[in-house]
Amino acid sequence: MRVSYNQLFSLLSDILIEVGLKQHDAEVCAGIFTDNTRDGISSHGVNRFPRFVSQIINEIIQIDNKPEQIGGFGGVERWDGRHGIGPLNACFCIDRAMALAEEHGIGAVALRNTTHWMRGGTYGLRAAERGFYAICWTNTMPNMPPWGATRKLIGNNPIVFALPGEDHPYVLDMAVSQYSYGKLETLRTSGEKLPYPGGFDQSGTLTTDPDAILKTERILPAGMWKGAGLSMILDLFAATLSLGSPTIDIPRKEDNASQMFIALHPGTEEHDQKAMRDIMKRSVTRTKEVCAEFGEEVHFPGEGVFARRKQSDAEGIFVHPDIWNTIESLRSS
Repeated sequence: MRVSYNQLFSLLSDILIEVGLKQHDAEVCAGIFTDNTRDGISSHGVNRFPRFVSQIINEIIQIDNKPEQIGGFGGVERWDGRHGIGPLNACFCIDRAMALAEEHGIGAVALRNTTHWMRGGTYGLRAAERGFYAICWTNTMPNMPPWGATRKLIGNNPIVFALPGEDHPYVLDMAVSQYSYGKLETLRTSGEKLPYPGGFDQSGTLTTDPDAILKTERILPAGMWKGAGLSMILDLFAATLSLGSPTIDIPRKEDNASQMFIALHPGTEEHDQKAMRDIMKRSVTRTKEVCAEFGEEVHFPGEGVFARRKQSDAEGIFVHPDIWNTIESLRSS
């Protein structure tokens, strides 16, 4: 089924107000969940919304707690999220990173004790739309085996790179597992298989069956040992710089994640700005032209998201009927 942006936003914001969020906080969160769904990222949009509400009701998310600064020097700051609302904490921290970058050229904010930020690309896009380059990442609970092991000891630690583009920002938002758990859940709901093996079944065999992988929780690191190594180093960066929890100390409720938000100011000189635009245009255009010569098509990171956004704006936002009914049942009668 397809619904309008306002229809979905209103439903989500009404429910969040009912479970105790202040109107402004509810509307910001509802906007993030709606935007994620509109952009085709239902796994971190409507599909995850019921879990978000459950964590609020069960007080895993402390809705009245705001970030508190615990340190800082130059263009670097440390903040404690105090188990508050993950998306709001993340918005605050990328905004702080941009403010520091305005002053220092680069700003870095390390955040500890925060809850799930939903779609990491939200915060890279937020910076890129304001003219900044951004790198953001989070650790997670242990949900992936290190390469060569069978026990879940490392996280799929999503990382985001974003920069302004000519028509729209370019945003790479990826877990360091071959597929995120959200993607696996989405494919299971729709009855689809993975296009490539994404994890191990109970016999230890690589499989394209999302249900089998979700049962074992043995997802495959992206790039095998390389993805596992990237997971470990991202975890150490975020946990040590925030003085927060490493993956090994994060429980299943995942209310004490450690995150990093880095913003880089591209400068104010017009000739530099023009040179940057020219470099980007040449790289993107030439790459596409070469592929087209061989009858191939290539997409730069973020292009698919903006294509799905355009489709959603024209046709309505796709929501699986079962998910819609589940969300509607959360609203008081």
